[in-house]
Amino acid sequence: EQGGGQWLVLVDIAKAAGTGPVDLPGLGADFAVLSLYKLAGAPTGLGCLLATKSAARLLRRPERGFFGGGSVAAVLACADFVRARAAPAAAFADGTPNFRAMAEVPAGLRALRSVGGMRAVAAHTNALACELRGRLGAMRHADGRAAVRLYGKGGAESGAAGIARHRGRG
Repeated sequence: EQGGGQWLVLVDIAKAAGTGPVDLPGLGADFAVLSLYKLAGAPTGLGCLLATKSAARLLRRPERGFFGGGSVAAVLACADFVRARAAPAAAFADGTPNFRAMAEVPAGLRALRSVGGMRAVAAHTNALACELRGRLGAMRHADGRAAVRLYGKGGAESGAAGIARHRGRG
């Protein structure tokens, strides 16, 4: 509802989706975006805008005086009349879709499933983060002082913790 004080939430889930399963309903977001190459390494240049049905109905194509093929249902050359396609995804897709990249998606998703899916990726990512955290935490200067200061909770739940070089300051 326009003017009703409602805020819409968009979440960029690219990093999270590349390292483990994402609970979209649990996020409570109206929109989520991600790059497909973050899931399977390819294809680049292809992404997703996910929207709840109620949020998708609010999307409006900008009045910019031009459009690309495939994004309109009807055009009249003799009048100022353009009708966008009904499906939100089609109405916002100017030009020719990247068919070559789209053809790579099923193979990438099959490869992802073959290694155990996103839960296996999440377990591996957390194991790597814990290993990195342990090794960095063990690094010492010649005088025994910590060489690295680690930030975050630690453990598997923290994922890749924030890390900063410790330059001898408290």
